[in-house]
Amino acid sequence: MLIKGGEGNPHPKTNTLFPMKTALRNLLFSVLIITSADGQNDIPAFDSGTVVVVEHMKDEIIVATDSRLITENNVAKDTCKIKTYKNIGAFAASGSVHFLRTPDGKSWLWDANRTAMEAFQMARTAKGKEDEATRAASIWGHRGREFFQMPLKATNSEEFIREIHSNNDFGEIVEGIFAVNESGILTVVHAGIFLKEDAGTYTIVARIDPPSIVGTALAMGYGGIVQKFLPTPTAWARTEFLKWKASLPKDLTNTQTEELFISQLVQWTIDSKATNRIGGDVNTVVLDQSGVRWLKRKEYCKDS
Repeated sequence: MLIKGGEGNPHPKTNTLFPMKTALRNLLFSVLIITSADGQNDIPAFDSGTVVVVEHMKDEIIVATDSRLITENNVAKDTCKIKTYKNIGAFAASGSVHFLRTPDGKSWLWDANRTAMEAFQMARTAKGKEDEATRAASIWGHRGREFFQMPLKATNSEEFIREIHSNNDFGEIVEGIFAVNESGILTVVHAGIFLKEDAGTYTIVARIDPPSIVGTALAMGYGGIVQKFLPTPTAWARTEFLKWKASLPKDLTNTQTEELFISQLVQWTIDSKATNRIGGDVNTVVLDQSGVRWLKRKEYCKDS
């Protein structure tokens, strides 16, 4: 699921498109979302419970996520869902962040985070007119499309198709957000990999959205609570927002308050217990002209 604020094209079938200026007047702020998952020994097939919030501000990009990972053995553990690259990039993903299958006697492993780091590296040296974030997202999307074609072509592909549709009703497999500081220009690009059906024939497609504009908020994964705040807050959301705002120190700048608000959107989502697949701590990173700056960073994020 993707929610977008500001100008841009709606995400297929699922996203809500809202003008960010209106949202800011409604809540006095703007917002953002993101996520990903990490598992070394226990690799989940699908991690569909992530919440990621991302905001593209004039002078910085904010990314916040929850930290719960549910393994294939149905065990909950904390993991860092934000990955950073060389102090100039950040990545988060939701959906099938890790995918391990052994159909037809072959073992296939997809790691969205590792692939994103490789894509960042390749994008730095690749030639083209696109910005670095778009190049990285395109490389990642191409790799993902090639990978998921393999289980789709396996003899037991029906199981793969059923598993995707059991997690959502529109064929999304995995999506990611690429944030880059390229020579002082901040860019955010969203990419998604989908299972597409046409007259009973299934194919894997990658969608790379245009770079977001300043003032855009994006949410990936579970966005039910975020939608209570944006674009028009519910009575509950307005009450929670005012209580939260009253608890803040009085000397915060607007930017500092905005950063905390993005983190708080993830915290409200966790507190709602709408799904047991979202939980743990909130981790938040800021990408600005000085590089990567962690606002909330638990010990398991030290290598990110």
